[in-house]
Amino acid sequence: MKHQGDSAELRFMLLNHELGYIVSKPFGDNAKYDLIVDTGNTLEKIQVKSTSRKDTSSGMDCYNCLVCSGADAKQQYSDKDIDYVAIYVIPENAWYKIPVKEIKGKTVKLYPHRKSQKNTYEKYRI
Repeated sequence: MKHQGDSAELRFMLLNHELGYIVSKPFGDNAKYDLIVDTGNTLEKIQVKSTSRKDTSSGMDCYNCLVCSGADAKQQYSDKDIDYVAIYVIPENAWYKIPVKEIKGKTVKLYPHRKSQKNTYEKYRI
């Protein structure tokens, strides 16, 4: 999983670089965020996540992504920790940049493979 996470971070850095933004990575693993994106107007603290697992149980047909921190006791991110969660859905080659304030619970359900009115996060797709 570490390799998948590192690859997602690199892809997000490249995506933002191509958009003309400056991307910085904090030294070490002590920050709650993975990257800082300088848009020219703001500095955004970004936590990068990725998923490749499609959940077809109970008829959901969605990609689930766990969006919390901590090795043992999983804690939700707050707007004091980060500004956005960037999620890469690997099989669909789809990116979402979701404000942390919009995330309810510890799991985000994404539907990039179908158009759905239920998908509250589709408006954050990059």
